[in-house]
Amino acid sequence: MSLPFEIPWSPYVRLVHDFHVPNHLRILHDQKTGDHALHFFVSGAGWCLSGGEKIPIQPGMLFLVRPGEGYHMHFDQCSDVHMYNIRFDLEDVPEFICPHPAPVDKWQQKLVLPDNCFPHQTKIKNTDGYCTIFLHLLTVWEQANLSGLLATKGLMLQILSFVSGQEMYHTRTVEMLSIAKLNKIMHKYSLRNGQPPTPEMLATDAGM
Repeated sequence: MSLPFEIPWSPYVRLVHDFHVPNHLRILHDQKTGDHALHFFVSGAGWCLSGGEKIPIQPGMLFLVRPGEGYHMHFDQCSDVHMYNIRFDLEDVPEFICPHPAPVDKWQQKLVLPDNCFPHQTKIKNTDGYCTIFLHLLTVWEQANLSGLLATKGLMLQILSFVSGQEMYHTRTVEMLSIAKLNKIMHKYSLRNGQPPTPEMLATDAGM
């Protein structure tokens, strides 16, 4: 199997933040970031400028900001905004390692996630799975030891794998068919005078 890009990644995680946005803070804005940022919305409403588009904010939305890019988020009044944020580089290079926030002057020297696998925004289908990985990452990132560092790298790679494999995860999170529902679908198509259903018809009735 060949990929359209190489993966020389050893991610350096700069910040893992479980962020409940205060009610008085209705705008988040940064003209340019020095690293990658993942903004996942557990709850909240509003809009975000992402990839040159004005995208509605809703639970399960994930926004990716690359080095050298900026973002602008506007939250609805009285909206309970809860975010899971990650700031990271793809390379564990000594000159890039620093606390948050990363300086923006070296962003052009950094590896950047490819657009064809990592869109600026996406709706996470398996939100429980994403949240589970994030909370585990939050726990190990706070450990100042080798075990925590290695676990952080592994979990960050899981996050990236999760985001790039949305279609794969979608097929795994479809509601399981009950026997009663399956029998109902089979009975429906048994009345079609021997005409078999198309895959599209079966998928629609199965909720897939």
